[in-house]
Amino acid sequence: MLFVAVFLFLAAACGYAAARLASDQLLQHGAAAAAIAYAIVQGIGIIRHLIVGREVLTQLLSYVFLALLMATCGMLGAMLERRTRRLDSLRS
Repeated sequence: MLFVAVFLFLAAACGYAAARLASDQLLQHGAAAAAIAYAIVQGIGIIRHLIVGREVLTQLLSYVFLALLMATCGMLGAMLERRTRRLDSLRS
């Protein structure tokens, strides 16, 4: 359970960092960054499963749902960055 929480937090951190680098469309950048990071990690896992000889296609639907969950967490991180950006502009 702790691993899942850390995984979701890192997806939000990835979205926060991507939104911090973007000038506009912060939510899209945050979602894309988290989903691409998940796809890279999951792609390595799929290759490892294929080498070992485990079945990969039975879990295909779970891969899609987890990618959507990671994109959602990335959007959460981007929303936090947008809020801090807005607060910083109000303070200035």
